[in-house]
Amino acid sequence: KKSITMTILLLPYYRLIVPATRNNTRGIANIGRPVCLAMKPGSPIRGLDIFKNSEPPVAQDRSQYPSWISDLSKPLISLAALRRLPLENSTDKEQMRYLKLTRRGQIKEKNNSVADQSS
Repeated sequence: KKSITMTILLLPYYRLIVPATRNNTRGIANIGRPVCLAMKPGSPIRGLDIFKNSEPPVAQDRSQYPSWISDLSKPLISLAALRRLPLENSTDKEQMRYLKLTRRGQIKEKNNSVADQSS
């Protein structure tokens, strides 16, 4: 028996995570990247029916969503890839992500050193 777990990412998309197999040890389809599939227009979106006396929202046609929504399904660039990228060739968004990830790493290192000193 194989089970499939699905989670809602945003209105027109969902992520499909498959069980781990011999060839796919990470348990996620497409070499560690989620497969984003469009929902059929008019299908109800589970998990967003938060109001008691109203119908759950339904997926709309792809053309009715803003263009930036399709960018949400693309995987983010990793810190290792950002370190290899020359500064001149990187976009502002990539530079901000690099700074965010490096600051996050510094904060974790500092938290670990403080925790080691206190114990």
